[in-house]
Amino acid sequence: VRLDKAQYENLCTKVLQTIQSKPDICRASAVQAYGNKESFGDMDVLVEWDRPPSELSALIQEWFAPQEMVLNGSVCSFNIENFQVDFIAETSLHYDVSRVYYAYNDLGNLMGRIAYAMGLKYGHHGLAYSVYAQRTDEGFSHLSVGRQDGVCLGDVTLSKDPAAIFSFLGYDFAKWEKGFSSLEDIYQFVVSSPYFHPDLFDLEKRTYKARVRDAKR
Repeated sequence: VRLDKAQYENLCTKVLQTIQSKPDICRASAVQAYGNKESFGDMDVLVEWDRPPSELSALIQEWFAPQEMVLNGSVCSFNIENFQVDFIAETSLHYDVSRVYYAYNDLGNLMGRIAYAMGLKYGHHGLAYSVYAQRTDEGFSHLSVGRQDGVCLGDVTLSKDPAAIFSFLGYDFAKWEKGFSSLEDIYQFVVSSPYFHPDLFDLEKRTYKARVRDAKR
């Protein structure tokens, strides 16, 4: 079912009060929605959790006694009555940057397009770049950073500080902290970066893999 805003906020308060009263949880927060959102199809709750996600799912069973529950990686989905709730388990190291990345619908994903055009990756673990190398008979050669052909050796984190990340990508973090009233406000924020270009959001100019993923969004 979908809940209207008042129903959602009432349920959200009950869920957060339940888990915040437990000694197992240090921090938890509902993923922030834009102000004028009228109805909700699910509830995303970010939970600071440094133990295996399976242990969190066991506690959810104890706290809420759901009829259905699915654990997919670090996300535990379950029902409260007929409404879906998703607990996103995140380590204390990444909790703050994840809270910002997941907020306001697809804002983090859209900002990630700007980072991608700069050869970087922005996600729920912060801002990073990938290191690539060409494989040869003798091993690896032609070490490079950013998006390159070859084998990805791993990611190097540049920052987990949301304010620093926003500044680097050309965004005003203080404006983000004030929140957004509508989807249009979110889109206006995305285009406010001096690094924005509409081609970054043109499906026809994306890779096949990216087009499939974007179409699902």
